[in-house]
Amino acid sequence: MSQTYGSLDFEREMYWAVHEEECLAYLAKGVTDYLGPGLLDVHGPWEPSACSARLLDWFDRGLIELYDDREGHPSYRPDRPGHPSTRNGPTGIIPCARARMLLEAWADWSESDETWLCTRLVSTDRGEQELQEPVGPIV
Repeated sequence: MSQTYGSLDFEREMYWAVHEEECLAYLAKGVTDYLGPGLLDVHGPWEPSACSARLLDWFDRGLIELYDDREGHPSYRPDRPGHPSTRNGPTGIIPCARARMLLEAWADWSESDETWLCTRLVSTDRGEQELQEPVGPIV
């Protein structure tokens, strides 16, 4: 069952996708949390268009960027996952116009194209301050 843009679960998972630097290929598929033997908490899948809309809002507000992990890793973010050899080299940050185009191209997000597997979300310095995990019960 897909969730709609604006649900608390959807908002939480979009926040975590940015925080965990998810690639666009997997973003809409949802997440399954394993809570112990036989205990699962399933989130999603999501409508790709809703994912795109949420991310474009954050992008336009300067809260997130995209980077290509084939090109590097944002060096100002040493606390994030990634190969250490990329820490002091190229950041891989995708220029704004291209990033917007990639976020808008939700119909093309696919596991079969390396572009989408290597294009990752990352919060900006501003996003680190302003993006907060939504809290409250999920109904």
